[in-house]
Amino acid sequence: MSLFREKTVINYPNNALRELMMNACMHRDYQSNMPIRLYQFDDHIEIMNAGGLYGEARPENFPNVNDYRNPIIAEAMKEMKYVNMFNQGIRRVQEMLLGNGNKEAVFDVSKLTAFEVTVPSTVDVTQDVPQDVPQDVPQDVTQDVPQDVPQDVTQGDTQGDTQGKVILKVILKVILIDG
Repeated sequence: MSLFREKTVINYPNNALRELMMNACMHRDYQSNMPIRLYQFDDHIEIMNAGGLYGEARPENFPNVNDYRNPIIAEAMKEMKYVNMFNQGIRRVQEMLLGNGNKEAVFDVSKLTAFEVTVPSTVDVTQDVPQDVPQDVPQDVTQDVPQDVPQDVTQGDTQGDTQGKVILKVILKVILIDG
């Protein structure tokens, strides 16, 4: 092994964030009009979706026990290869984060109507920032949404259609076209 060998470390492993976003889509409560929220701070990312733990999943047995609020969406995502196998995502996310040099993600399962995960960055920003600058100011990542994304997916219900119906329509369109 050479002293000159490089190891690339990024703030957040892309596949870990992808897995967490897939989980947010799969497990969210589509009865709610709360959008999936992704906030990037200087030292962490927060992902939050409507709907707390569901069915057999409880704070005392999470993440070992899983249940599906949306079994049709879950099965469609599996068939379309968005997810590989059920009940393995959180374990894989933690492994990817640790392998990248991050701390483990923190899952807040205490809320009844929302599910939140905090992913720490590999960068310690507190070393270079003056103490009078607030650390918890989110950067709204929805401002850079591509123009071809329907407005109601990112900014709430503007067409009289819920986000759940929009996502379900997209899934059904992909199934009908590709299936």
